[in-house]
Amino acid sequence: ASITWDSLELDTEYEWYVEVSNSVSTTTSATWRFTTWSSPPICYALSLTKSGLGSLPAASPDNSYGCPAGEYQAGEMITLSGADPDPGWDITGWKGTDDDSSLETNNTLTMPGYPHTAGVVYTDITPPDTTITSAPPDPSPSADASFSFSSSEPGATFECQLDSSGFSACESPQTYTDLEDGERVFQVRALDSAGNPDPTPASHTWTIDTTPPDTTITSIPPEARSNAGTGFSFSSSEPGATFECQLDGSGFSECESPQTYTGLEDGEHTFLARAVDDAGNPDPTPDSHTWTIDTSPPDTSLTSIPPEARSSAGTGFSFSSSEPGSRFECQLDNLGYTGCESPLTFNELYYGQHSFAVRAVDRAGNID
Repeated sequence: ASITWDSLELDTEYEWYVEVSNSVSTTTSATWRFTTWSSPPICYALSLTKSGLGSLPAASPDNSYGCPAGEYQAGEMITLSGADPDPGWDITGWKGTDDDSSLETNNTLTMPGYPHTAGVVYTDITPPDTTITSAPPDPSPSADASFSFSSSEPGATFECQLDSSGFSACESPQTYTDLEDGERVFQVRALDSAGNPDPTPASHTWTIDTTPPDTTITSIPPEARSNAGTGFSFSSSEPGATFECQLDGSGFSECESPQTYTGLEDGEHTFLARAVDDAGNPDPTPDSHTWTIDTSPPDTSLTSIPPEARSSAGTGFSFSSSEPGSRFECQLDNLGYTGCESPLTFNELYYGQHSFAVRAVDRAGNID
């Protein structure tokens, strides 16, 4: 069914509805409205926008009467609703509305007499997380330090601080030179594109130790020794240091005190020990000891003896050793060896047969 009205006044809004009646009841339809125009309405487009992460707000009504969807007449009151930020984001304002400072999910605007853009502003409120990916060891033997770091949010900038000096802008890697010995603390925090700083900066504490330890050999073998088994004890000026030893230019290798060598050949030997502290600094002047191993006994010679038979009771002997510096032990008539020197004279011996023996003892204690 259709209905037509003639001779309506222009620029007037009308309402109409349908009413159906019978003998029992009357039913009334919904009410419709329309406006008669002397000329078409002037409509302006409304564009809705958002910045950041969240939903796009919706406009109500969809349009002004007589205008296409999304277009409105000047002065139309429009409600914007449904602004919903993503997790970690928040509404920090609006643009092109009646109240751009509003932090609510709904807003209003009065359509101006020109195409207009309005929308909601979402801002990231989640701070980034900062990670130090490379740092000097603890302790460190170097006065220089380099740090690499990253952020959980791409595009973040960084601020660094050394020893409570205050945060300032920096980039990865951050390098420091000529630092003094002692404990150091480095901190770095990321700032995302919204300006949120990491509230818990990444931190690295380490100790710079550029001073090497001093090594002392505390126990050594005698200058000459007859035993080829040789042991050394040594210590460091820094507790907790490890050691490296070298024998006769063979190269340094890890060792512990005491360090023992066996089966060494006769001759001169040189032992070196150096401490290496926790920071890895080796003693630049290892302690050393040079000694001689002598396992060969000397040979003793009688250089002057009395004749086979002698009438005098005073009897003298002279003797020598094949090794200079040897001492001597003498024995008469198997009465036992005692220390003696050449020449050696015996007086008031009784008449009869006697036997004399002499043996050299070298500096290593080797006995002929």
